[in-house]
Amino acid sequence: MAYHHLACYEATTCWYGGLLPSHLIVLKGIYPGLKDIIECQINDINEKIKSSKTDTDVEVLPLPDAKKDPDRATIDPFGNDFNCKLCKKELSNTYMHCEGCEILLQKDFNICTDCHANDTRRLKNVTMHPTRPLSGRSSAGKRADYNHMPGATKEKKNNCSCKNGPPCRQCGYMICCSCKCHQKYSLRTRFRDASEIKSLLNGVQLAIGIEVDDVDSSADGNKDNRNIFDATAYASTKSHGGTTVPEMTSVDIAVQLISNADGEKDISQKGVRRKRSETVSKPISKQDISNIIEDKKQEIDEMVEKKVRELDSRRKVSERRSEVTSMKNIRELIKKEVQEIEFPKDIEILKRKVKDIVENEKITERKIREIQEGKDKAIEALQQEVEYIKNSKERSLLEYQRQVRELGEKVQQVIGKQRSILKPDPPS
Repeated sequence: MAYHHLACYEATTCWYGGLLPSHLIVLKGIYPGLKDIIECQINDINEKIKSSKTDTDVEVLPLPDAKKDPDRATIDPFGNDFNCKLCKKELSNTYMHCEGCEILLQKDFNICTDCHANDTRRLKNVTMHPTRPLSGRSSAGKRADYNHMPGATKEKKNNCSCKNGPPCRQCGYMICCSCKCHQKYSLRTRFRDASEIKSLLNGVQLAIGIEVDDVDSSADGNKDNRNIFDATAYASTKSHGGTTVPEMTSVDIAVQLISNADGEKDISQKGVRRKRSETVSKPISKQDISNIIEDKKQEIDEMVEKKVRELDSRRKVSERRSEVTSMKNIRELIKKEVQEIEFPKDIEILKRKVKDIVENEKITERKIREIQEGKDKAIEALQQEVEYIKNSKERSLLEYQRQVRELGEKVQQVIGKQRSILKPDPPS
């Protein structure tokens, strides 16, 4: 929503004849656009409030982020990264916050109400982990505890065939293909609630002379739905002395314009009907105009100094919140890593792997024993074979010697017979 910087002109700004336009004229100029923007956002927020009554994936948080305890809140409303993750539009005050990214990733995933109303854009998977993208070759990034994955269509609470992750500890569905956490969004606001944004519009209407009706900010009249927000009038900025300072809110501007307008006005900042007594306008001299300009210069200078001090204090608070948020993010990251290491499913898998390794070692030892036993048996058989061959050799040698002896004896017998035959008979 546009900042209403036109409502506070610099005192040195020139107009027709060197005169400044009245604040009332400026406010009348910005009123149509302001009214249209506020009403459009009120209608959008009312639709989300109605849908939250029937849709369990939509939740409405009434308290603005700026009013929460900074030591406990996980979102810094004064951060500079409030843009829609899908269409890149600036989120001035109202936004939809993904609860799955908050719980599982400890990261902020914020989108506008228009993208949340579009099913195609709302269910788009987005990479959130720097080293595990969804489009990578590996399947490590396709897990709801690493990236924003609202497009899950499966309904699995048991072990999944893809074996890419255990069940989600939050919703119970498989974290790889059917986790439902990233489909849940909460409607949040950064700065203003319903009563403040409604009083903004009422104050402008009273300032420009439009009758204000006591209309509830919700469409169905339910007072619980008055917590509608917008950062349009929270703080517009201008440059003063090299320092950017917030200007007055639009409600303060409206009240000041009423006090400067012709006639006597009685107005409250909550949108009560104004009372005006008609007065007769008097001619104003150039000296009166100069005095008015000088008075306005002094008022603006005092206002700027006051806002500079407020900005300094707010910046210090923002720095403290940023430090607290950084420490919380570090603690949450460490906690998440520890949870991943000590997750029961991973422990069971590790136990099974250790058991398999032990069994494989037993099998290896058994095979080694069998090989050793076979080796011993082979050595024993070889020794027996050598012994047998040795014995056979000895037996063969003895048999050969016996045969030689027998042959020698036979030869001697033959020789003896031959000698006896050849020996002549002795003379008689």
